[in-house]
Amino acid sequence: MEIPDQLEQFRIAQTSARQIFETLGQDCKAHLDVLEADGKQIHRRAYVRAVFAFMEGVIHWQKMSTLNLGILFGKVTLHELVVLEGINLKINDKGDVESYSDFPKFLNNIKFAFKIYSKSIDSDFELSLGGVGWQSVQKAVKIRDRLMHPKEPSQLIVTNEEAVILKKLSIGFS
Repeated sequence: MEIPDQLEQFRIAQTSARQIFETLGQDCKAHLDVLEADGKQIHRRAYVRAVFAFMEGVIHWQKMSTLNLGILFGKVTLHELVVLEGINLKINDKGDVESYSDFPKFLNNIKFAFKIYSKSIDSDFELSLGGVGWQSVQKAVKIRDRLMHPKEPSQLIVTNEEAVILKKLSIGFS
């Protein structure tokens, strides 16, 4: 692909990402407004889902931007490009190469997205994994996992403390 084509591809991706961020950000705000007016559990769970949809959108944007930048500037290895595409490769019983989707663990995906994006733009940025912010991310993931894969009814309850963690997280991630 020629450089002008790659730049156009990048511009289109940025426009698309902006639209996704606006929509998911509005979802977070709307769910937070409803939650603050009416703290029912249904609104708390909806807010958790909205926050994680927004975070997933940001991570996906970082990875797709990195993919475009990595191809354009050659700062990303072939192995990293394959991971950015979200695929794994294997040889099937017929000796053919097959691809299949890869869904990395959420926390690993965050670490990879920030690390590889920084590399692609020649930044020294390193995601801080030792502070209160990262601890909040880890707690929020446990809340999300519990809500998405409940084993008993009590796991569907989002406490006031948990709602505050998610609110801080959504503000910090935007």
